[in-house]
Parts: sequence; structure tokens; C-alpha cells
Amino acid sequence: MSQSSNMKSGAKKLRATIDGETIDVELQADGVATIDGETLTLAPDPRMPDRVRVTLADGAAVPVHVAADGDTIWTFVDGVVLTAQVERADRPRARARGVEDGTLSAPMPATVVKVLVQPAQAVHRGQSLLLLEAMKMELPVKAPRDGQVKAIHCQQGDLVQPGVSLIELE
Repeated sequence: MSQSSNMKSGAKKLRATIDGETIDVELQADGVATIDGETLTLAPDPRMPDRVRVTLADGAAVPVHVAADGDTIWTFVDGVVLTAQVERADRPRARARGVEDGTLSAPMPATVVKVLVQPAQAVHRGQSLLLLEAMKMELPVKAPRDGQVKAIHCQQGDLVQPGVSLIELE
């Protein structure tokens, strides 16, 4: 990857892998980020340390909850959880780690508030499958696609960790 001649001093070039797709990210010290050619402005929310206000090029602002552990970043926006593996763009790519298709996990350490589905139940993309609570926020875990619930690995009141399977979809 070549260095951009207009890249501001102090900018960091990163590569993020989300669901097997790799995107290029450039972060500047002033909070401006370029993600696959799209420019965004990132600003921390002083009232909620885990939340970032993302302003899109068209001026629309979106609150995004973020949790990180090492090179793994979980983002929660509008009921959708994305997990990204982040690495510096100037380093060789790490080998992709296998992610079991259809397995949903918590975006951060949380408590299961309510399981909203049952095994063998048909679900639709965007449907809430369970509710989690973390840092005094309620986080719905939504179906990433249409499918059928294969298994449920949690119950109300369980303390769950990121990366641990909560629900499997077929």
C-alpha cells in the first residue's frame, strides 16, 4: 500500500477485517477517519466513555458504542454488532481466524436480560434474538440474516463474554 501524498502528519493507516472482508482505515489525530475512501468524523461522547459520535460526509450523526480488547474491536450500532480484527496496514496480513458461520456472541462482557427466540424458530434478518445489558445499556442481538435457530447457549441471568457462542443459526 503506498503512502498518500496528502496524508496528514501523525495519521495511522490500519486494516480491519469484518466478516472476512478487509477494509482500509486511515485515522488522523484530529478525529477524521477515512474508511475505504469514505470520510467520517469521530468524536468521543464525554457522557458515555464507550460511545463515539460518528458524523458521516452528508452531516448525519450516528452514536456508536465501542469496546476493545487488544486488536479486537466490537462496535454496536442500531442493533447490529460488528467485530473487527485490526492491524497496522504496514505489517504483513495476519492469517484469518475461522469464525463459525451463524454463531452470534456478545459484543462485550454482558448479562443476558431476555432470550426472545426458541430452538427451531424461523428468524428474519434484523429480528432481535436476545437482549443483553452491559454498562447500563440494553443491547439487542439481532439476526444478521434470515435463518432458523439451531441452538441457544445461554439463558436469562447468565454473564456472557465476547466470542462465546450465545445463539447458532442454520
